[in-house]
Amino acid sequence: YDSADAELLSVNYTTISEEEDYSSCLTIRNTSTVTLGPLVKNPKPGKPLLKGPRRIQFGRLLTDKFKTGRNFEVSFNITPYSKKATLASILRFTKSSNNKGSKFDNMPGFFFQPNSTTVLAVMGRNGNHHGTVPSSKDLPLNSTSTITMRVDGDQLTLSINGSFA
Repeated sequence: YDSADAELLSVNYTTISEEEDYSSCLTIRNTSTVTLGPLVKNPKPGKPLLKGPRRIQFGRLLTDKFKTGRNFEVSFNITPYSKKATLASILRFTKSSNNKGSKFDNMPGFFFQPNSTTVLAVMGRNGNHHGTVPSSKDLPLNSTSTITMRVDGDQLTLSINGSFA
């Protein structure tokens, strides 16, 4: 996927329940497919993965040492600068080195829909590796919005600036 023309700030990933060990879901990437090394060497649970603003870059790896759980929340601030003609990647948590089409590609993933800044949240699950939840409207250009996705049991919620998307 092409990268979104946007800037990320304050990427947070919080495990909600520590009942089970999901250490096998560590993010594993084939370093030959990623030209840029990880920005975060040793992520700390409950601490932001990204503190300062960063322009989105194709193939940029935030970290390759990551633990997850069945229930979690991901939030980030994003400032979109333009719309792209194709699906544009914002942020993906993945265990795969593939761009798309594999079981662990989007755990979760966030994209802008083509020709818009409508957020498309993607969460892989049994039977559907690319289950999607689109937001209902475009994010404003050159303005910062907060995106939050929460998975709790069988429920997935997507909110923008505190309102359900």
